[in-house]
Amino acid sequence: MPLTEEDKKEKRKYERKPYDAELEYFRAGKSENMLPAVSIDISEGGIGLTSDCPLEPG
Repeated sequence: MPLTEEDKKEKRKYERKPYDAELEYFRAGKSENMLPAVSIDISEGGIGLTSDCPLEPG
């Protein structure tokens, strides 16, 4: 059963704030090329983003 938004909030250590920006990143040890992405949210623990390139959590 999928988690509700309330369930997700309870498990998060840091509060997330919406953050919409275009950015570039690289995957350490996997690529030297910068890859495009779009941020979703940001917190003290990290940033949520979407990308056409598959990413693993963390």
